Amino acid sequence: MASLFFKGRIDFEKLSMADISEVTAAVAQLQKLSEKEGFDFESGSSRRYAPRPDAEGKRSTKRPVQQRRLILALRKSGKILYVELEDATGMKMGSVNPHLSALHKEGLMTKHRDPHIGKSGRGRNAGTSYELTDEGNAVADELIADGMTLAT
Repeated sequence: MASLFFKGRIDFEKLSMADISEVTAAVAQLQKLSEKEGFDFESGSSRRYAPRPDAEGKRSTKRPVQQRRLILALRKSGKILYVELEDATGMKMGSVNPHLSALHKEGLMTKHRDPHIGKSGRGRNAGTSYELTDEGNAVADELIADGMTLAT
């Protein structure tokens, strides 16, 4: 049985509209095939950009998996420290940061920093705690009602 692995990034700014159409059609075909055949396929935005779902209102089920995990982890623990997020979500801290920013900008969570913990460098966020707002709790309730868990 042959196995093929591909990991890459596409810079759409360098492509023509015809090329972009071909790429999006190919990705859509791979997504359909992965659902049909049951293999893993994941696509999304680059790490530099975590999409904000406010274009269509407060989407809960269509937001990125990482944001769903963060919302559910915050819901489960109530208030959580930055250093505990990696264990709670199963995500690396580098990938957590853009999603934390997106959720905070969207008003789904609040953050509070204890100035006495982690004063500089990488540890400066160690004393930052995060908590869902009422709106964030409503989104978490929608996710839970749709059967989503931290594993999905």
